Formats: sequence, structure tokens, C-alpha cells
Amino acid sequence: MRWGQPKRPKLLTFAQVNRSQIAVVKFVPAPYGWTLSACCAILYERKPKGNAMSVIEPNGVALPTISREDQERCEGLLQRWMVALNSYDAAGMKSVMRFPHVRLAENHVAIYQADDNPMDLFTRLRQQHGWHHSAWNEIRLVQSSPSKAHYAVQYTRYHEDGSVLSVCDSLYIFTCVDGDWKLQGRSSFGA
Repeated sequence: MRWGQPKRPKLLTFAQVNRSQIAVVKFVPAPYGWTLSACCAILYERKPKGNAMSVIEPNGVALPTISREDQERCEGLLQRWMVALNSYDAAGMKSVMRFPHVRLAENHVAIYQADDNPMDLFTRLRQQHGWHHSAWNEIRLVQSSPSKAHYAVQYTRYHEDGSVLSVCDSLYIFTCVDGDWKLQGRSSFGA
């Protein structure tokens, strides 16, 4: 910072409310400096064992999250996804997907329709890089509602000899329509 240049205040401030809650407070510019905007503190409550973080409304009521049963359904779908992927089973992968299905990777958005082949990416990986199979390293529910769930996942891609091709972090998004959970979208740091 050069002499005489004003210091820029932070727009968002995080404050510990108690052991299980964090508040996010927004500051906004005012004619004579920065001021706290009216009643815009949002409380987030932590849940044990890395489960999805519930949002707490200002009146202290937690918004609903995914049920334990539905969480198990989504995680079972992730296991089916990996089995289908490693079996080169496009129909098995489609049985887990909701269409249109969105994949964001390498600044490219791919939108799959029901008649598209979800194995196209893996066919290319196989031909260009020698991909053989993948395995989950981590599956963690990070946000949810009764009709949507966000999973932070990490997987490893392997060559046929078992050597590592890549380790990738992704966000997998499930949606529930009429009680049916499916994988609607993926945002990946992998190719």
C-alpha cells in the first residue's frame, strides 16, 4: 500500500457466534465510509461428522435438509455410477443421470441429453491417455435440501497397470423429482 492510499475494508466478515454457528455479516458503502447493512447477518450451523451444513434463518429455524434415507440413496447412486463407468456401461451410467445433464470442466460446458453417450469423455481419455478405470477417494455431502444435494467428491483415474493417471476433485449435484433422486450435474477439475 502506498502512503496516503485509503485501506479498503472487507465486504464480508465472518464471526464465530458459538461453537456450532458462524455468522456472515455484510458491510456496504455509505456516503461517509462503510456501514453495516440492515439485518443481513446470516447464521450457518455446523453439523457433526462433515454432514451438509444447514442454513439457519434469522428467526433461528433451520431450513430442511436431505433425509438420511435420501442421502444413502444418493451415495448408492454414486457407487452404481462408478461400477457402470468402470464396466464401460453407458446404459448403467444413464440410469443414474437426470437429463438434461450438465458437466462443467476445463471451462467447457457439456449438456447431455438422454440420447447422448455419457462414455464419450472416457472413450477419449482411454484413447489419448490410457485411462482404464476410476475409484472414489472421498464422497462428502456438503449442502442439501429435501430436493437437491451437493456432494464434494474426489476420485482417482488409473491406467490398466494400476498406476495413477490423475486425481480429481468435483462437485456432483443430485436432484429429486417426484421422489426419484438422480445425478443432474457435475463440475470437475478433471479433464
